[in-house]
Amino acid sequence: MAWRFWKYLQEFMAKYATNDMIERIFVIWALILAMLWGNNAPHLFDRKAQSNLTISIYLVWRGSVMLCEAYYALFIRHIRNRITFHALFIIPSLPLWIAAYYFDVEVKAGLAFAAVNVENLSQILVDTPFITNRFIHEKDRGERFDVEHWVERINDFYIIILGEGVLSLIRGSPLQEGITRRAGGGVLALIAYYVLSGFYFNGDQSKRYIHAVRRTWWRNSIWGFCHNILFGATLILGVSVVFLLEHPINNAIKPPDNDIATREEGDPAARLSLAIYAAEWTVSISLALALFNQTTIALLNRSMDPPGSLKINNRLLRLLPRILLVPIVLCLPIARKLWALTYLSIVSSLLMVCLPWEWWSSLDRDGGFMET
Repeated sequence: MAWRFWKYLQEFMAKYATNDMIERIFVIWALILAMLWGNNAPHLFDRKAQSNLTISIYLVWRGSVMLCEAYYALFIRHIRNRITFHALFIIPSLPLWIAAYYFDVEVKAGLAFAAVNVENLSQILVDTPFITNRFIHEKDRGERFDVEHWVERINDFYIIILGEGVLSLIRGSPLQEGITRRAGGGVLALIAYYVLSGFYFNGDQSKRYIHAVRRTWWRNSIWGFCHNILFGATLILGVSVVFLLEHPINNAIKPPDNDIATREEGDPAARLSLAIYAAEWTVSISLALALFNQTTIALLNRSMDPPGSLKINNRLLRLLPRILLVPIVLCLPIARKLWALTYLSIVSSLLMVCLPWEWWSSLDRDGGFMET
């Protein structure tokens, strides 16, 4: 939902950029709704709070975007068909949002997830050649806005998510005072965030390439879809890593079955063991999703490097260690005896092996061993 909030405003600003009074008032209104939404978002899935204000604010924001676009459509004739199709495809998501008001947390989360994906799918459908070539005005086809600016805004959003993960290592001093095990774990987490940043912004390490959003419509759609998963996975990764850092020398071994005390409901040791096990699986799955989608995003671009210009011109070979890392990371939580800190050490070490390889393999072939 946060991503959709950002994306609607970002696309609106990129498409119109009129800088008139309506747009300025709209931006202020968006900031007010964003502040209120962010303040209430933690209570959306709180079993005690059962607050639906977050959904209400999101729907108000979605309606505000549609109304403002309808206003511009009164004066810009060639965008009317696209806006009409967007409105028609958005309607199926409304019953999902309304139903989310009346169900418990588990069902509410599923309905909200489905509604957001319906909105994503609607945008993809409007961009398909079947609809674009038949119903969209010629002036509203192709690059409807500044692609460079649009891609830059998407990149900025990922920086914010990575920054949120780094901020969680500082906020509230979870690493404790001094040079401790937790501080060492924090360094490992920081390295992991740095590697993820390097993977994302360097792509497949091609020097010259055609961006995916400038190619076919389906590559553009996959590029956007992969970003949705990447953002969510990276955000969940940051939350789970902090929990592991707070329990660096604990592992996920179950208490003995013959120990009556540990089998009692609500036993702290049993709960902690289960929580660490869940956190390790969450880190592995979210990291694997992040790596997989970063790799997919990179491969959607078209490399234009001349043959023989880089030390390794085959970009699949350059990305091979990253690809192999996905199943390896997914298997790590099987070893339940690993301390949480040991688990993070292995993950960070594997990541640090991949990034230097990609750096080296993308150097100019005519350069030295460690220089371009």
